[in-house]
Amino acid sequence: MSLEKLVSEARKSDEVVKLARELLRINSESETAQIQNFVKDFLKSVGAKVETHSVNGKTFAVTSVTGENKKHALILYAHSDVVPSGDTKRWSYPPYDATVVGDKIYARGASDMKGALASELFVYSLLVQNDVTLSKPVSFVCVPDEENWVKTPTGWGVSKWLLETGRVIGKCCIMGEPSGLSKICIGERGDYWIKLMCESTPRHGSAPLYEENACVKLFRALEKVHSAIKSVKANTPAEIKEIVEQSYELISEDLKIPVSQLGAILEQPSMNVGVVKGGDMINIVPAHCEAQVAFCVPLGMSWMELHELVSRVASQNDVKIDVIENAQSNPSYTSPKAQVVSHLKKAVEQTLSLTPKLYVTQATSDANVFRAYGIDTCFYGPGEMSVIHAYDEWISVEALKKSVEIYLRAVLNYAL
Repeated sequence: MSLEKLVSEARKSDEVVKLARELLRINSESETAQIQNFVKDFLKSVGAKVETHSVNGKTFAVTSVTGENKKHALILYAHSDVVPSGDTKRWSYPPYDATVVGDKIYARGASDMKGALASELFVYSLLVQNDVTLSKPVSFVCVPDEENWVKTPTGWGVSKWLLETGRVIGKCCIMGEPSGLSKICIGERGDYWIKLMCESTPRHGSAPLYEENACVKLFRALEKVHSAIKSVKANTPAEIKEIVEQSYELISEDLKIPVSQLGAILEQPSMNVGVVKGGDMINIVPAHCEAQVAFCVPLGMSWMELHELVSRVASQNDVKIDVIENAQSNPSYTSPKAQVVSHLKKAVEQTLSLTPKLYVTQATSDANVFRAYGIDTCFYGPGEMSVIHAYDEWISVEALKKSVEIYLRAVLNYAL
């Protein structure tokens, strides 16, 4: 089959929609063995050579490679786990029925990122089934834990374990994380996760010393930490400064939040107080209070620099700090001039007749992990950021089909 005919067949096929719905009907909120086995069996059914990599005897990743010399491979990356669906009564359709209404498939994980998983699987199957001759290898990788990292011998996250142990190697990577089809994400912030702890002397709650309360002390310290991080601004790398500045408008569109409310989110750290624990009884002054806090680190700043700032404020306010083990990453980006970016841009232009915008996301993903191992990585997927992790998550059928052609063209642009 000629390459253009291959692209034409990919464009017309409804198989990717069928495949996506099969994946979406599998609940992979906490147990991923079923969906990982589905991915493995699908690859084997099309004649691909498949490897599984078990971390703890039950959690495993699925990989496959076409060609030799894997260090030059283009990696197609996906994750199969999803966040919890929450109160199913608040869904218009059951979250694991993969209901099609008009152009939309409604299901948990539709946009993040089983739609892209289906597209990448389908593209990879086309290469294998048609025995396409490539000058560079192409790898497919599906991990089970991007939403909720699993503990491995190398720390948190199966992706890091695969890369650290040499089970996955490559030159560049396309991740199917939700970006929408009109833009390509080439950079993201880093992670800095900590636990802050405060102590006080327990006593009867009627005592008038309001300030000598572990919870009150910690809450006030959290406000001071927040003020401190908002007083600093990172030195954005010159190569990506213009793209960072242009990203605010795109993030605003993604999150449905006015640009004015975003602040300097890409140039300053941000923090989320996710878990707070303290006290034993309503009428006892608590002896201990702690908070788990997740910070995002902007490009141009390392997580250690942020740690030094937060540690200083914590110390000044009688608060202890514990860095959560292996839950830190530095922000990263792929050069706008990198081959993978150029090939993907060209594929979008060939398919949609538009030039995609490059941007940096406010979030974090496994892209930071891959870049840390020298792999140029961008994420590009048919999903929409505005609906991920939400009730009534959906993906466009048309976008799903278009992504197949774009992924295929990107692979051929790189590997022919």
